[in-house]
Amino acid sequence: MLQSDAVRPPVGLAGRALHLVGGRLPAVREIDLLALRVKPAIESSGDTDADLPPYVARDVDARLRETVLIGGMVLLHGRAAAGKSRTALEVLRAVLPDAPLLVPRDGQALRELAESGSVPERVVVWLDDLERFLRPGGFDLALLQRLCPSGAAPATRRTVVATMRDQELARYDHATGGDRDGASAMVDRQGVELIEQLRGRRRLHVAQVLSRAEHEGAARQATRDSRVARALVADEGFAEFLAAGVGMVRRWSTGDGPLFHVGQALISIAVDCRRAGLHGPIHTSILEALKPAYLPPVLRHRADLPPTHDALAWACERVLGASSCLQPRQDDCYVAADYLVDHAQRGGAPVGDAQVPDVTWLVLLKAASTAQAYDIGVAARSTERRDIAELAFRAAAAAGHTDAMFSLGALLVRTHGRDEMLRWWRAAAQAGDTMVMNNLGSFLEPAGELDEAEHWWRLAAATGHQVAMGNLGGLLSDRGDDEEAEHWLHAAGDEGLYNLARMKLARGDAEQGERYLREAALGGHSAAMMNLGVLLKDRGEGAEAERWWLRVVDGVGVRGIIEVARSLSMFNLGVVCEARGERERAEYWWRAAADCGDEQSMFNLALVALKRDDPVEAERWFLHAADEDFADAMFHLGALYRRRGDVVGAERWWRAAAGHGHPDAMVNLAHLAADDPDQVRYWYQAASEAGQVDAMFELASLHYGQDEVRSAEHWWLRAAEAGHGDAMYNVGALALNRGDLVQARHWYHRAAEARHLQAMAALSDVCDLEGDFAEAEQWRVTAATAGHVPSMTDLGVACLDREDETNARHWFRLAAEAGDTSAMSHLGVLLANQGELAEALHWWTTSAAGGDSVAMANLGVLAENGKDTTHARQWYRRAADLGHPGAMVRLGALAYREDDVAGAEHWWSLAAQEGDTTAAELLRELGERQ
Repeated sequence: MLQSDAVRPPVGLAGRALHLVGGRLPAVREIDLLALRVKPAIESSGDTDADLPPYVARDVDARLRETVLIGGMVLLHGRAAAGKSRTALEVLRAVLPDAPLLVPRDGQALRELAESGSVPERVVVWLDDLERFLRPGGFDLALLQRLCPSGAAPATRRTVVATMRDQELARYDHATGGDRDGASAMVDRQGVELIEQLRGRRRLHVAQVLSRAEHEGAARQATRDSRVARALVADEGFAEFLAAGVGMVRRWSTGDGPLFHVGQALISIAVDCRRAGLHGPIHTSILEALKPAYLPPVLRHRADLPPTHDALAWACERVLGASSCLQPRQDDCYVAADYLVDHAQRGGAPVGDAQVPDVTWLVLLKAASTAQAYDIGVAARSTERRDIAELAFRAAAAAGHTDAMFSLGALLVRTHGRDEMLRWWRAAAQAGDTMVMNNLGSFLEPAGELDEAEHWWRLAAATGHQVAMGNLGGLLSDRGDDEEAEHWLHAAGDEGLYNLARMKLARGDAEQGERYLREAALGGHSAAMMNLGVLLKDRGEGAEAERWWLRVVDGVGVRGIIEVARSLSMFNLGVVCEARGERERAEYWWRAAADCGDEQSMFNLALVALKRDDPVEAERWFLHAADEDFADAMFHLGALYRRRGDVVGAERWWRAAAGHGHPDAMVNLAHLAADDPDQVRYWYQAASEAGQVDAMFELASLHYGQDEVRSAEHWWLRAAEAGHGDAMYNVGALALNRGDLVQARHWYHRAAEARHLQAMAALSDVCDLEGDFAEAEQWRVTAATAGHVPSMTDLGVACLDREDETNARHWFRLAAEAGDTSAMSHLGVLLANQGELAEALHWWTTSAAGGDSVAMANLGVLAENGKDTTHARQWYRRAADLGHPGAMVRLGALAYREDDVAGAEHWWSLAAQEGDTTAAELLRELGERQ
């Protein structure tokens, strides 16, 4: 009976998907764990997972379950034999036992299945050793987005579960910077882009050493399986013991006799083939060809060596019933165990520090396919074998491999220059490689070659390359072509929407900016989520802001600059928690962000430590932040050192901060250099040019002190325009000195509005000069009310002038109580006129003690009226010595009454010289009498 199309097996599975059951995809629960490359454990007697030890729950299980249920991709990484595959599959069995399981043959097969619509919904895609699938034409970010589109209904979401050894993951992580002559040429470029997106809950580490909780769980399982009990106390570690990792290394490195040496050579060849970039099975012919080079010299020409197939059988024997050093594959091929490859890459015996021999590279290259030649080139480049890398890339490039052309260009730029690099990149682009087209544009645009950059971006964009669309949109936006820019940015997917949002916000279109930001965030763009949170927080919608930041932290985002967005989201969560008074929660988020390298969070943790009086902890976090070139941390380190009396250390950190443009550090360096005028001016100048307003004021004061009035006015004006009150006052004073009442009034007014009391008083004086007496008094009252004592005295005088003794007394008393000697003197006069001589005497005495000559003269009058000429003469003499002409006249009168005509003439002459008309008249009369 024929099946209908509705139940027919998906088209194209055969030959592309492994482990089919009757032509269909198996359910997760139907597949034996060993078939999915879970390593057998020691003392296993069969070929099924029935002999595996009981599963020991791992710390990552809970987060893995959550991520699997959400859908999308998750990567488990760790060292070989850490338990990555077992952990992932045990969780899948528990959570999605009935889900169909797709184990693609390779990355190309997965792409073909996805593009033909043969990948069902709710499927689990299993990618063990993810790097095997990250080949040109294989699995990449675009394919992941096709399999796991943003916004898919929960009932249709697919799950991609991958594993990767730390050694391999490190190569991709180190390439994340995208440099054109470094790590990015060592691995597939599209693989780098994919790996970069897997952060947070999407990237889980399976540790080699059991945590306390895991150890306790293993102890409970030990009663069921003695292997678990022995693994718990094994020197080599739990997982390595169960997988016989150390046993495999011993089998490879320790032994004697012809069979051992031939077997060891074959294992070493297989390990070196993987070190040389060929991770797939190696045919026996390659092993045979390389065998002499790996044998000890004394054995190479012996005729009685055991045959290769016997040595292979020895190398494929399970060690302690677990894994074998070499694992047989179809068609007379073999592959080295992951554990041994990791061991060799860490420099373990028997390889040690030895590099892959030249003969191995050359034999492999001779037999390699085009794709394999490219892989060999990548591996050679990563080990600094540039000569081998060039041979490999040239071989692959000659066969039309565009990634090889790109990598060859990146390799040759150092030795052959920019033109040779561009020649190969243009060849790859002309061959239709859209990724290279985009990279060409990205390389040319910063160099100012905008026309060619636009050309390549347009070609790539026309094929649907979203990054190129975004770059083209950015270029068009920069030159003002907003309409076409918006078209391309809108077509560029979530990244384009994010950049379109930034363009709209920069243009002041907040509504459209938020709309596009929200669209990008809903599509999973991490930076959009983070910035949407910032926008919402700034307008008071903190709860929604936190929800977006938490989504970024939880790894919901799969695009954008993931790690930066995560750390900034954690930082922002800390800020809002701090604002709510949740200090412990704030510190938790800042610690999490600091662990991701966020220097602002490190800095905040240091400030938290200072608040709780823990300078040691504060210094530790300041040092971490300073190590990330965070200038504020350097500045605070300088302050810490200064407080503890370490001037040398303080100067060192302030100089470091100043080197990063920190203006306050420059000001502090000026203070430290107080004995060196040139250094003081240098640092104030540097701080002023960096925008430090107080430094501008101080620099202007230095210029003014050296009669450099024009320079002084320039910097006071700069400071005044930045809102510095004293600088506004000084600019007003300079204007007044040159008779410019308009500018004087303008700057005094600005300073007065900034609550500068002296400026209020000066403004009232300018208003008087311009005849605006009402405003003059208004500003005097404002200044006096704000505590400006001279204005109180001036108001008292003004009240006297209009015979308002009540208010005059009020203002004089306020000023007198504030210590103004002139007000004390005036208040004493008012009190004396009203018969309150005791209080008048108090204020005049206090004023005289403060050096007020009027009060001294008044005390002299009071003594003279009391017939105490001795004290009267003393007070008059003190006042006269301070230039008081009235006291001089009184001294002359006392001398005249005592017939001391010379004395009288002396004092009246001095008073007359001070402009006293009474003294001049008395001198005239004295002359007539003589």
